[in-house]
Amino acid sequence: MTSFIFLFGRTPQLSHLELSSFFPTLQKLHDDGALVDAELDPTDIISRLGGTVKIAKVVGRVSSVTPESLTSFLTKEKKSNHMVYGVSRYDSHTAVGRQFLGT
Repeated sequence: MTSFIFLFGRTPQLSHLELSSFFPTLQKLHDDGALVDAELDPTDIISRLGGTVKIAKVVGRVSSVTPESLTSFLTKEKKSNHMVYGVSRYDSHTAVGRQFLGT
């Protein structure tokens, strides 16, 4: 099963209720977001959700963010000679980071 983090917009309580109608077993990380374990198409789901601003696929966890620690995740997800990717950091200074990273 694949895990995804859903990050909410301006009205996180409403966003949480909306997302729970799609995924009743979601794990609320904090007011800012939730974790969902499911096989899903993020492009399709985000087009149907009004309160979710970002969906991130969980590809792994690292204890510190360095180029070396991220390289293994980027090469695992490589599907062709060209790759488009983004890196976001949610650490202990953010509500989602405190819940997800366990700090």
